[in-house]
Amino acid sequence: MTTALLKNQHLLFIGDSITDCGRRDKGNAPLGCGYVNTFANLQTLREPAKPIRISNTGIGGNTAEDLYQRWQDDALLLNPDWLAVKIGINDCNRFLTDPKIHHKQSPEAFQTYLHGCLRRSMEARPGLKLLLITPFYLSRDLETDTYRGKCKSLVGEYQNIVKELAKEFNTRLLDTQAIFDDFLEHHPPSKLSQDMVHLNELGALILAEGVYTALRD
Repeated sequence: MTTALLKNQHLLFIGDSITDCGRRDKGNAPLGCGYVNTFANLQTLREPAKPIRISNTGIGGNTAEDLYQRWQDDALLLNPDWLAVKIGINDCNRFLTDPKIHHKQSPEAFQTYLHGCLRRSMEARPGLKLLLITPFYLSRDLETDTYRGKCKSLVGEYQNIVKELAKEFNTRLLDTQAIFDDFLEHHPPSKLSQDMVHLNELGALILAEGVYTALRD
């Protein structure tokens, strides 16, 4: 199995802290220490004769609104051939915490901002290939009176929005919740993360493998 990426093409990852993962720290630059760096290593290992350029413009704490505000500089002006977008868990968490204050992170606003990013991409670069990566939440708690239970339920709305946008814009899609839930049938969430969101090395490997599979030829 190989990716559909062509030799010397540019793949750009953009998103929040899960993508960022310390990429702005001197010791982790420029790809960070998370799934983006792990994907780069996987791709090099499996396709050594097909070098590609990989960039990371993830910023910790970002929401879909943040991506929209910096889209021109941090996505379009970098002229990627492929663009992988992973966003949504901060929108979900903030809206759940206080819907009135964080109304710009509602599912409806999330859809508007992310749709705007994708529309601008297609208008500026019609040949751009996109991979949309759903947000995820690793808790197995389904109770309606706990924060984790509520977050696990609400994040599904953001996941569905990403899936619908993938259909509308005819992009590739990675359903992260599905691949992590398969793993969590056999292991507790602590095997992957201490806060249900930020991944350890194993979690990063699972996500990177998912990206590789989503980009297969």
